[in-house]
Amino acid sequence: MTDMERDGRLINSATRQGLYGGLLLGAAEMAVLFVSNLVLPAAAYQWPGRDPVGFGLLALYAAAFVMIGARGELRAGTGWAGARAGAVAGFVVATLFVATFAILFTAFYPTMIQEPGHLDDTHASLNGMLLQLVFVVPVLVTPIAALLGEFGGLLVMARRGWQARGAGTRPGHR
Repeated sequence: MTDMERDGRLINSATRQGLYGGLLLGAAEMAVLFVSNLVLPAAAYQWPGRDPVGFGLLALYAAAFVMIGARGELRAGTGWAGARAGAVAGFVVATLFVATFAILFTAFYPTMIQEPGHLDDTHASLNGMLLQLVFVVPVLVTPIAALLGEFGGLLVMARRGWQARGAGTRPGHR
């Protein structure tokens, strides 16, 4: 039985959870990108080759996609629900990432070219980078987010299996 047959909705529960989670994560990402590029831009001497904050943010994104997949699996309870929720969330986040840089490169061009990474860039070269982002980022982020979401879904399925097998066998657990 499909979700459409079960609850009569056009978008199933896993997709809806992925959309909500992606919009929430994407809004946070947009805020971080605007603050880091406009309010607190790094000076040329502060430009690190390896940014530990960036790796921390990637770990947070990975954890968020796992949680979105787990929530999608909890809501839908169907096969591959975690992967669907993660893929939708990943596509939404990637699209908002590209849209954020489109806004930054277009509306805030004078500020963006003062950053160390864009000192010699023209408006056309920034638009060329943006065109590359449009095709590369969603193609990379969506399947990775789907894998992480499915991992979250598998965790939920494993928990359900543990609860079904061990219901009432351990003291203090129900």
